[in-house]
Order: sequence, then C-alpha cells, then structure tokens
Amino acid sequence: MIGEHRIITYGLTDKENSIILKNIPASDYKVMNTECAADIIAFSASAVLINAAKLSNNDYNMIIDYYTEINGCTYETVIWIGTPVPQGALKKQFKCYESFDMIEDNLKYILLSAHSKSQKAASFSKKLADGIKILSLIRNRPGITTRELAETMELSQRTIQRYIASLQAANEWIEYNRAKKGWELQDGKSVLFGDI
Repeated sequence: MIGEHRIITYGLTDKENSIILKNIPASDYKVMNTECAADIIAFSASAVLINAAKLSNNDYNMIIDYYTEINGCTYETVIWIGTPVPQGALKKQFKCYESFDMIEDNLKYILLSAHSKSQKAASFSKKLADGIKILSLIRNRPGITTRELAETMELSQRTIQRYIASLQAANEWIEYNRAKKGWELQDGKSVLFGDI
C-alpha cells in the first residue's frame, strides 16, 4: 500500500539498522530488517536499503529484473550499498553508495526525501482513484448531482466540481443535464472506460 511508513533493509548489520532507527523520518515508521530478498519486492516501503554484497546471484538478478521491468514506476527510494552496482538506467534510478559509511551523515535527509516522495505518490494515487470513482459514478448513475457525488465520496462539492473539470480537460464528455439537474456522460460513453 502506497504511503505505508516502512523502511526495508537487507543485509545490513545490527549497528547499521540501529542507525536507521535513529534517523526515521516520523515516529510511526517501522524498520523491517529482512533476510529474504523477495521481501524487498513483496512489501511496500518508502525506502529500501540493500547491501548488494549480501545478495546471491539469483536474488541480485531477481531484484534487477523487477526494477528493470517496472522501469522507474515506483514511489520507493532504493538505496543500493556496495557492489555489484546495477548498470544502465537502474544505476541512475537507485541511490548508489560504496558503503553504509557514505550515507550515515546524510541518512536523515535521504530518508526524509524518501518519505516526501512516497507521500506525494500516495496523494497522487488517491486523487487518481477518486477521479476514476467519480467518473464511474457519473457513468453508472446518469443525472447524479454534485451533492450526491460529494456525499458518496465524502468530499466537498467544490472538490467534486474540480474533479469534474479535470475529467473534462482529460476529454471525458461530462456534461450537466439541466432537466435532471445532474451530471452525465454524452451518449453515456467514457473515453477512460473504452466506450468510444
């Protein structure tokens, strides 16, 4: 889940993990020290710190394949420590350091930046989901009023109007039906839902 306040570490020492605990960006953060590289992919986190030297060849390849496949479409910050260093786009996407000592002085800033990045992603994801839900409600209930949308979505009517304006700007043919005093899609068709 985006926005989960978790930091995942792999292959770090107890001392390094305790340093991370002292530098967490908020009190509700949890540090998950894992010995299973698959957990890096399986669990969401704001930041992932990986000691590359502790990865087996299979685990290294699994992680590299995963992040290559998602091609930068992640909100988490990956902090890669040691060798082997990822190549190509991942070398630029990850924050790569030769050793944990190189990040220790800036760890608070690095984790705060990761936190900020994940919070922005969570906010964007919620807005996107809300926009899609509003569009779905209009599509499935032609003539739904702004007030009904606001009550269903637990948002203000002004916020609903901003979402509708954004959807209209994205080429959804949402129009206000004066007779029904509510919103509907022109011909009941949505671009996003593939009706056109």
